[in-house]
Amino acid sequence: MNSYGIVLVGYYGYRNFGDDLLLFSTLRLLKEVGYTGNIFIPSPARLKTFLNENSYDLNIKVIPRYNPISLKKVLRNSSLTIFGGGNLLQDETSVRSFLYYYYIARRTLKNGNKLLFLSQGFGPIRNPSNSQRLSLILSDYNTFGVLRDAVSFRFARKYSDRFYSGTDYGPYCLGTPKKLPSKDKNLALMIPRGLEMSEQIIEALKNRGYRKLCVMPFQNHCEVELVKRIERLALSKGLELVRAPENKNGIVEIFQKAGLVITERLHGAILAAWQATPFVWRSGRKTNRFFSSFGKLPLKFNENIESLKSALRCSEYFDYKSLSEKYTQELNQTIQLSKETLKKLLKEWR
Repeated sequence: MNSYGIVLVGYYGYRNFGDDLLLFSTLRLLKEVGYTGNIFIPSPARLKTFLNENSYDLNIKVIPRYNPISLKKVLRNSSLTIFGGGNLLQDETSVRSFLYYYYIARRTLKNGNKLLFLSQGFGPIRNPSNSQRLSLILSDYNTFGVLRDAVSFRFARKYSDRFYSGTDYGPYCLGTPKKLPSKDKNLALMIPRGLEMSEQIIEALKNRGYRKLCVMPFQNHCEVELVKRIERLALSKGLELVRAPENKNGIVEIFQKAGLVITERLHGAILAAWQATPFVWRSGRKTNRFFSSFGKLPLKFNENIESLKSALRCSEYFDYKSLSEKYTQELNQTIQLSKETLKKLLKEWR
């Protein structure tokens, strides 16, 4: 078998904080299992600058994301392809995106190499042809996975027993969460995806006594104008604005400090759960699916004000400490299982 390196695949290089966490957690895993070979990451060139600050002293080579010649070369000569976090094989947002990741997975397997899904979920798949393509990938004897939600795990196990149940390991790269002496009960942290419910959210926060608001963009390259519009709206309602930090340590600190996180993004909810910070989330398929693994949580809201008010009331009494402990336990188990799987596949090369 070839041993040219590992191809690490994800939605990397777009300054999406959730995907950045997944990338660096995967790199930390590779470092901790003692991998010293090349790691090829198909990504925009700007990822190089970002990686220079956080590389874990690994041999990382960024290759053009959409260059078929360079992509074919590393897939042919590498022994393992890792899909490192996210819901990459889905066609709800983009059929083109599904076909891109499917091509990488299928090419890996046709070359006789191993394919490993770490901290991955699958779907939703709307096109029957894409569903069939996914089943071919999952049923191949060279495909393995530690999956991040119970729904994806049950789906994958229909095709193979080489999949294991885990959780999203995004926060792993951040170390152990530190405990602040106290929360700022006046500060709410908002992680938006769109403008639709912003006015209702701000009004509800103000009515519940929050006086300060930090609007945190998780996808920095395309949310600048969205954040500005929400901030102007918050100012018009009399809230004091707190500037959003731009580095991951500052982001972790403000999650620790906030009295409440209200999020439309999955990793906003995961970070809050990890740190036992009170949070509610706007209902969405990925976040709902992820937290279904932890029971029926009364913390999501739909596109109406009464649903939002209900979630906020529940947040006052919900046991976030127990949720944090349960998530942390599953995170540790996922890391251990991911390391064991990586070591097994790496050992087979030798």
